[in-house]
Amino acid sequence: MESENTAKEPFVAYLPEITSLNQLDLSKRYSYADYFRWKFKERVELIKGFISKMSPAPSPTHQSVSFKTAFQFGIFFKGKPCAVFTAPFDVRLPDAQKQTRDEQVFTVLQPDLCVICDLDKIDGRGCIGAPDLVVEILSPGNSRKEMGVKFRLYEENGVKEYWIMDPSTKVILTYVLHNGRYEGRPPFTEDHEIYSALFSGLKFPVNEVFENIIPLAKGAVDEPAVTYCTEISSLDQLDFSKRYSYADYFHWKFEERVELIGGNIYEMTPTPTPSHQRILGELLFRFGNLPEQNSWQLFAAPLDVRLPDSKDETPDELIYTVVQPDICIICDLEKIDSRGCLGAPDLVIEILSRESSEKDTGVKFDLYQDNGVKEYWIVDPFEKMIRVFILENEKYTSPSIYTENDVISPALLPELQFGVREVFEFSSC
Repeated sequence: MESENTAKEPFVAYLPEITSLNQLDLSKRYSYADYFRWKFKERVELIKGFISKMSPAPSPTHQSVSFKTAFQFGIFFKGKPCAVFTAPFDVRLPDAQKQTRDEQVFTVLQPDLCVICDLDKIDGRGCIGAPDLVVEILSPGNSRKEMGVKFRLYEENGVKEYWIMDPSTKVILTYVLHNGRYEGRPPFTEDHEIYSALFSGLKFPVNEVFENIIPLAKGAVDEPAVTYCTEISSLDQLDFSKRYSYADYFHWKFEERVELIGGNIYEMTPTPTPSHQRILGELLFRFGNLPEQNSWQLFAAPLDVRLPDSKDETPDELIYTVVQPDICIICDLEKIDSRGCLGAPDLVIEILSRESSEKDTGVKFDLYQDNGVKEYWIVDPFEKMIRVFILENEKYTSPSIYTENDVISPALLPELQFGVREVFEFSSC
């Protein structure tokens, strides 16, 4: 069960809202009370009060490694009194004086994956205190931070075990805390079975997390070359009556999460709650039981799915729909590029929140139907129910409704079956 120690928004009335990273003095020391009110799009962490920029939204390669690792962890920790979380998930680390007031916490990180066994550390805003095990996945822009700054930070704060995963070399480095210092173990390579020193029995072949890493599809794209787009640092600068394209969307630099549907802006819910992530994790764990066999790939948000109005018209300025499904399965791997997916996934799963229910059951329902998403699941944490829609003759059939006593199976992957009760077992709304 999740801890009842839920935290509310920091009450710091004197702090002005910051809508652009350029408004901040990068030489200044900030606290979590500051961090909580920053409203820009760039992803940042706080390290001892100083701002550290994060790499952009995870690439498909990063997400593939993250998912496969989380799946292995999910198998092991199922039924055990520990929680597994994947980014985005704020971990607040108090300093040596252990002060936990928001204005006295100066380190806030978002590990790629973390294991927390003291569930009292979990609240409505993430985790307050050191996880037991942390996993970071290297990317070209973060290697120095993960192997240097974060290494020392996790060591100082008592993270008992630290893994660094390198998709480029397919190597995993692991460190174990002993007398307050990390001791490195020999690297784990593709022909090894990695195992945890902290959790006896947590082990799996290294090649299982690095296999089938998708090379970028032909014609993989980078940042849109659209020089006429001005940088937008605040959602308030946008005209909600105007129609925008993906070329505009890519240059928005505010914190709020938004989607584009038919060129119209739709605000998304804030950073997912621990309850939402528990349900997401349970679903990913179930789908992860099937081998991908190079024929499909599973992704979780955030992954931009661009839906063109026409297959023949895919320039950025002519794409008016960009959504971030909670989970999607893509069978045509040519649709995957360095910025996400171009074209409709085969299966989409959306987990309802109080803010998203109307959009997911209405606007997105029509959107996925019109764009040919073959199977659409709507997961309702409040009613503990899953509605499944199948596309037939370009229209969704009446939903099949699955409740806690039912066993559910995707039409796309009929060999997979699991109980609905298992999905909602550890969630609380």
